[in-house]
Amino acid sequence: MNDIIFYLDSIIGKEIAFVLGIPYDYVNEIKNINNKCLFIQNDNDIENALNNDLVRGEDFISFDELYEYMDIFVRDSETGNRREPYTRDLEEINKIENYNLYLTEMLIKVLFSKPKDINCHELTTKYNIDSNGDLWGCCPGWIQKPFGNILEETSVDDNYFARIIKLSQINKTFCFCNLNRCRYYGKPEIEYTDLDFNVPKYPEQLTVSVDRVCNLRCNSCRRSFFVPTKAQKQFTELITDKLIESDILNHTDVLLAGHGEVFYSDNYIKILNSLKKTDRIKILSNGNLLNEEKWNLLYPKFKEIHISISIDAYNKDTYIKLRHGDYDQLMKNLDMLSKLRKEGKIEQLWFNFVVQRDNMYEMIDFAKFAKEHNVDRVQFTKFNDWRTMSREEYLDKCLIIDNYYLDYDLYKILQDSIFKEDFVDIEFFNVYMDNSKKVYG
Repeated sequence: MNDIIFYLDSIIGKEIAFVLGIPYDYVNEIKNINNKCLFIQNDNDIENALNNDLVRGEDFISFDELYEYMDIFVRDSETGNRREPYTRDLEEINKIENYNLYLTEMLIKVLFSKPKDINCHELTTKYNIDSNGDLWGCCPGWIQKPFGNILEETSVDDNYFARIIKLSQINKTFCFCNLNRCRYYGKPEIEYTDLDFNVPKYPEQLTVSVDRVCNLRCNSCRRSFFVPTKAQKQFTELITDKLIESDILNHTDVLLAGHGEVFYSDNYIKILNSLKKTDRIKILSNGNLLNEEKWNLLYPKFKEIHISISIDAYNKDTYIKLRHGDYDQLMKNLDMLSKLRKEGKIEQLWFNFVVQRDNMYEMIDFAKFAKEHNVDRVQFTKFNDWRTMSREEYLDKCLIIDNYYLDYDLYKILQDSIFKEDFVDIEFFNVYMDNSKKVYG
C-alpha cells in the first residue's frame, strides 16, 4: 500500500489516499486500467499495485470495494448505537446523527458534502481528551464523533475515523461539526476549495478534560455536584495514568482543564506535576481555589503561563446565583492574578463571560472590570445547551431568537463602544449581530 498513489479524479483521489494513509502527491506516469486510473510512481510499482489487497486483478478498485475494505475495520465492533444496514445515499446519511454513523457513511459524507466558507484548523491543531478516554478534534459538543479511545488504541489520532474527521477540515465540509455551537455558524457553502494535506503530527494544544469533579455547580454546566463512585475514581485514575504514559504530553501545549476544576482534582494536579518538557502551561479555572499556594504549583516551573478564568458575572448576587461560588475569595484571587500579569509572571490573562439573560446587563461593567485587572482578553461567549435545564428555559436564557438573531436588549448592549476595543472578544456573536441588523434595521 505504501508504494501506490491513486484514484479517480485528482481531488477525490487525494482525499481517499489521505484517509487510507497512502502517498497522494502528483506522479510521473498514469496507467489506464479498464478506463480507470491507477496512479503510480514508475513501472516497477505496477506489480506491487496489482498485488495490493485494494486492487482486484487488473481492475481498478470500485467505490463499493473501497467501502467493503474499510468496513472490515469496524465490522466486528460496535459503532454508535445503530443496527440498521449501511446507507450509501448522502441525503439519508445527513439524517443520521454523526455519532451513529458507520465508517462507510462517514467517508461518503466527507467526500460529497459541500464545502463551507470557514477558515478553521482546530480539528487538527486542538485536541481534547475527555472523562471516557475519548480523544476528540476541537472539543466534545462541537465535534460529534471522537477519533478513538486512549484505552483501546495505540494510534488513537491516526486511524480511519480520525483521518476522515480531519479530512472534513481539509476539504472544508466540516460535516461532523455542530456548527450551531461554533463561532462560524451561518457561513455559506462554496463550490470548491484548495486542499492542504499537511496536517501536523501532533496538535498545537491538548485540552485535558478527564476529571469531572469541581468545587462549583454552575447552572449552565451541571445540576448538582458530581461525586464519583469508587469505580469512577479508579477509571479516571486509569485514564490519567495512560495519558501520562503516552507520548503526546511532551509534544503539545497542555490546557488544564476542559471539564471540572484544575485545583480541585488530584488527577489534574498529578498531570500538572508530571509535565517536564513543556515550557508553556495553560490553565482554565473558575478561580475560586487559585490562591498563592496553588500559584506556586505553576511558577517558576513553567516559563510561560496562560490563565483563563470563567466568571460570568460582575455583581456578587449574580455570581452566587449562576456559579454558587465564593465571590469574595474570587476577588482576592483575581487581584493577585492582576498583579502577577502586571509583573510579567503571567504571559496571558483572560476572563470569560457566558452571556445569558441573568447577566447580560452586567456585560459592560464586566468588560471595564476586566480592563482594570490587566487582562489581555475578555471573551464573551454564547450560552450553549448542555442539557442542564428544559429546552424552554434554555431558549429563554440563550438570547438567540430562532437560532438566527439576537434578543433586542442584547443587540443594543453590544453597540457600546467598549465591545469594539481590541481586548474584547465577541466573535461568537458576530454572525448573529449581522443578522440582527437585518431584523432590527
